[in-house]
Amino acid sequence: MKRLMMRKIREALRLHASGLSTRKIATSLGVGQSTASEYLKQIERTALTWPLSAEMTDVELEALLFHPVGGASRLVEAQPDWPVIHRELKRPGVTLSLLWEEYRAANPDGYAREGVDLSLSTLADQLGAVTETLRPLQLLIEAHVLAAERLHGDDTTVPLLARGGTKTARLWTYVRDDRPSSGTAPPAVFFRFSTDRGGEHPTAHLKGWKGILQADAYAGYNKLYDPTRLPGPVASALCWSHARRKFFELADVEG
Repeated sequence: MKRLMMRKIREALRLHASGLSTRKIATSLGVGQSTASEYLKQIERTALTWPLSAEMTDVELEALLFHPVGGASRLVEAQPDWPVIHRELKRPGVTLSLLWEEYRAANPDGYAREGVDLSLSTLADQLGAVTETLRPLQLLIEAHVLAAERLHGDDTTVPLLARGGTKTARLWTYVRDDRPSSGTAPPAVFFRFSTDRGGEHPTAHLKGWKGILQADAYAGYNKLYDPTRLPGPVASALCWSHARRKFFELADVEG
């Protein structure tokens, strides 16, 4: 059976509840009558009614339709070749991101190549699940970074999809790298996201941390340098690149 996007399945359920014939539902969805008929049989088997609960996610709906309790799954989940992945990761310069890019180059169609059409909401649910799973690792990395006496902080713009268009949000970066001062601790970085560039964000990100922060002269960092701050003021180490830039601009003006 051809896999439809979950929004089309929801639409089929709505049209079926309104009393439309299988032929008209198939025409509305842009699919063959046999495909529409198969989905309507699945819907009737699960006794789903319209409207669906507002809390039902695409993942839950997909499970009801294609993974009934006690029944065999209609999808076979392909597992990566783990020995190959572990062997490749031992090579210098190889990262998980690089392996993923190589996989995408070899399999540009992804799930679609297997005839599985995943909706955007399903992919978003999967991404959220992965994020929760990796949360303990993220907390360990953050704790390692904040154990440093010196940090480099910066922020950059990132596009944020929103209703009516794209907004400009911020990605904050905090880097620990003790190698220039002969430190032996592994370098690491953690990130924070915000919808704007308010000064309250770095204040919250580095709450409870005390040390030397190398950053630009953005006023949003000023509360970190406040002498009354607890557990103590952060020491500011400004950025030579930003200071030097103005001298180069002045040299260009003078010719």
